[in-house]
Amino acid sequence: MVGGAGDGDGNTADVELVSATSEYFDNLRKEYQKDCKQYRKPLECYQLAQFLEYRDKNYPRSAGLYTWLCDTKKHASSCLSLGFLHLRSKAATLPALVDPESLVIGETEVDVTAELARLQQVPPDARKAFQRFDQACTLGEAKGCHNAGLVLRGGGYGASKDLDRALAYFEKACASNEPNGCFFAALQHGNFKGDHKHTDKEKAFQLNKKACELGHYMGCVNASVMCKKGDGVPVDVEQAAEFKKEALRLKQ
Repeated sequence: MVGGAGDGDGNTADVELVSATSEYFDNLRKEYQKDCKQYRKPLECYQLAQFLEYRDKNYPRSAGLYTWLCDTKKHASSCLSLGFLHLRSKAATLPALVDPESLVIGETEVDVTAELARLQQVPPDARKAFQRFDQACTLGEAKGCHNAGLVLRGGGYGASKDLDRALAYFEKACASNEPNGCFFAALQHGNFKGDHKHTDKEKAFQLNKKACELGHYMGCVNASVMCKKGDGVPVDVEQAAEFKKEALRLKQ
């Protein structure tokens, strides 16, 4: 009897918790809608777009807002987010630009189950993703430069492989202290996989070193190996040990 009463209380508590959580997110959505429509500023509208993407899974609606922010407000983070949606097939068929003026305050988002099922049948579009990453890069977003480089490095899904252009994007990202950009630029200068015609091991080491200093685990690993083997730099066992120590710290 005690156990039954406890189970009943627990179920009631769970229902109340779910209801309270749902109400919280409904109110939060309304606030984001209101702020975006009233102020029409990148921060407020980007918060709404992020909410629509990650909370509601409403990718077409979020993509529409990202498009408005990227093309109209030149908001670099929105261009970057839109690029990722194209790579994940979530922006395969974009709606018209979602101008904040069209928002209805208090409007709850529709069930997107059918839309998600449809998008699963659509391949990624790396060409469109590259265009958005390139926009983000031009607007000063280092992650945009890095991801534009990744698209060109891999090719496929509508994008052509171009290692020289990829390297230029990686180096631009690295110049803005994006650790992944430094690491991938080092990979190409080091020609570790034999997929690049320009080999500069000394530059590869310097790029790995910078990646390591910026907190990139594999940058530390590669810099350590290069020091230990004398690959592009004089053999330096002590420095190799320091890079390895930093790699182990970052891995924790």
